[in-house]
Amino acid sequence: MDMASAEGCPRTLTDLKDYLLDCGACTVGVADLSVFPGPRTRGYPVGLCIGVALRAEPILHLRQQKDRPIEAERPAMAALEVLSAIAVSHLQRFGARAEALRPEEVPGGITDEEIAVQAGVAWIGKSGRPVTWDFGGAVRLTSVLTDAKVPADRPVDHSFCGTCLMCTQNCLAHAPSGTLWEPGKRRADLVNEAACSERRRHLAAQGRDCRYCMSVCPFTVVYLVSTGSHVPNDSEGTR
Repeated sequence: MDMASAEGCPRTLTDLKDYLLDCGACTVGVADLSVFPGPRTRGYPVGLCIGVALRAEPILHLRQQKDRPIEAERPAMAALEVLSAIAVSHLQRFGARAEALRPEEVPGGITDEEIAVQAGVAWIGKSGRPVTWDFGGAVRLTSVLTDAKVPADRPVDHSFCGTCLMCTQNCLAHAPSGTLWEPGKRRADLVNEAACSERRRHLAAQGRDCRYCMSVCPFTVVYLVSTGSHVPNDSEGTR
């Protein structure tokens, strides 16, 4: 069921997760934010993590071309805006305070990635980006901060990347260090952000973007296969 066809409204706070899934989210988790300093969470004790899966076809194209149109994720980001607004509206309807997280508005504030980990939705891959069990890196996330009394999900406390080095070995910017994430590790411990940003700046000047690391992640490949897609290997057309 998509956002346009979802019927009814959640009757209780505990129904909200299922309702968001009915509205088009691919994953929803609840994070206990009390483990973070209050100023980082604006004093909110709970974070709702909402994810939208990326379509398979553009990712398959990305695997072949190693870059993509800069607007490739625009539909997913638009869907997240709608889902975030739905969550805020219903949380407020139940008498809770709620607001969409805008990380750029608070220097040093909590991030979508931190909330995703704390909500049990994802771990941080060797690419420095969230990875989920069902969608690999092919998911985009947003967060809602609230004081609603919603049971928290169990946080992710370790990486599931193991010895895999697909993103490390295939990154054209040589940005990932190959370091395995664990709670407390910073993005700078995992990836050379300057190298990643430089490649993306170069591509942006051509109206393109990267995220090639996402397309080669084995968890992403499993997601692509689950959609019925044929996933070519490097000998079948990648350049």
